[in-house]
Amino acid sequence: MKVVFRVDASYAIASGHVTRCLTLAAALRRRGAECVFISRQVSGNLLARVVAAGFEQRVLPGQHELLAVSETSEESRKSLIDDAMNTIKALGGERPGWMVVDHYAIDSEWERLLQPHIDEILVIDDLANRAHQCDVLLDQNFSLLGEQRYADLVRHDTRLLCGPRYALLQPEFARYRATLDRQRSSALRAFVSFGGSDLDNLTGLTIEAFLAPDLADIALDVAIGRNNPHRDALEQLIARRPGARAHVAPESLAPLMARADFAVGAGGTTTWERFCLDLPSVVIALAQNQVQTGESLDATSRIEYAGYWSDLTASDLSTAAIRVVTGLKRDEVSSPEPLVDGLGADRVAEVMTPTQSSALVMRPATLADIDSYYWWVNDAEVRRQSLSTAPVSWVEHEHWFASKMAADDTLMLVLEANDLPIGQVRFDVAEGGAVLDYSLDTIVRGRGLGETLVRKGLEQLSQSTSIAVSATVRTGNGASAATLTAAGFQLAHPDGDAEAKEDLYRFEPALVDQ
Repeated sequence: MKVVFRVDASYAIASGHVTRCLTLAAALRRRGAECVFISRQVSGNLLARVVAAGFEQRVLPGQHELLAVSETSEESRKSLIDDAMNTIKALGGERPGWMVVDHYAIDSEWERLLQPHIDEILVIDDLANRAHQCDVLLDQNFSLLGEQRYADLVRHDTRLLCGPRYALLQPEFARYRATLDRQRSSALRAFVSFGGSDLDNLTGLTIEAFLAPDLADIALDVAIGRNNPHRDALEQLIARRPGARAHVAPESLAPLMARADFAVGAGGTTTWERFCLDLPSVVIALAQNQVQTGESLDATSRIEYAGYWSDLTASDLSTAAIRVVTGLKRDEVSSPEPLVDGLGADRVAEVMTPTQSSALVMRPATLADIDSYYWWVNDAEVRRQSLSTAPVSWVEHEHWFASKMAADDTLMLVLEANDLPIGQVRFDVAEGGAVLDYSLDTIVRGRGLGETLVRKGLEQLSQSTSIAVSATVRTGNGASAATLTAAGFQLAHPDGDAEAKEDLYRFEPALVDQ
């Protein structure tokens, strides 16, 4: 399958859009997809980086940036249409399976022009300020409004992938997360990063903030992007600050984040990289689209949001950093419930290129699965179908998960698609039988995998024991009832109480073996 990306980078746009598209492209390539990039050759472009990553790069004519469309501007509207026509031309008569669009200047008009030439369109957005004509919309940012932000901006059948679970992070962040040990010493270390260009030199402002006496003993790792025009001045400034070290265009930020105790940096994708590695942060909005996310995360005590960059002084940053340092030294910075596990790109790739059911693998659950189980139990549809519809808190979940993993009478299994956890099945064994619980990740619902999940679970259980299995289903949950019936369960009391809130299903191995 061919996937085409329409994305740009420039000094003004910065590198984030191309970076996250490269991450998604790499995840798709691991699944056998052929990925092609279509971009404009504007100042600060990353065409060479795309080619270096092993992807084909096609270049659109013109060296001017595609600007956000104004409804009152004929020129900007014509520029958008010209871009769409040139993109169609760049396809060379091919019809890709997917077009991924990651561009704040592109809206439903452009997408409608491309639709006859593409099977499906996935839009990456976080502004929620314009209409889209797409099959899937991905917004990896945190918002208290969730999917409601796009209620009037997409078709009713558009699939929404909203939230940091879908953050497009490089694979090393998940690997570092798996071995992370946040045992902090008295000598604290901070990580500073403001992206690939940092035109307004927030890096320099942050170093100045760390000259404050209360922060003088903090070691600094400072990442300087490849396109940063202040590089020489920054390296000189860092050389004069004791305990500070410059890292110019590091191949990955993950090792620097993993060894830090806290961070100061921009909003955007690096926010989710820091969350993945459980790194307390002072966050600065570099663009208006980062303000809402920063305020939402601050309101839920997940970050120290300093504010919008142009409103800040070095003193403001010092004050914010001192608050984080004080909390760390008093051990008052606790990890809230997980938002990011580093598998977002694999989730999006699974939506775009579904794994065949014959290739799914069942394995025993491990302690590393705690995040997935937390998200599954708090899935909106799971809560709606439960007798208790209230969300499960992270503290409750931690205790429950630890006790279940340690229990000798519980079998917990995870279904994987290309190493991505997509569902769970659990058997609580007691005298006379076992009780079944199962759930599928929202990204794979509607594919008929419920029966596969339950059957594979029963096969694993049968390897250690041959006992009856029961499962309760909330009355009216036709999907679960159909799944259990297809897997060999029977309704225990077909003529039961009409007022009952749940139905009991039973699976008898002896009957199946006959």
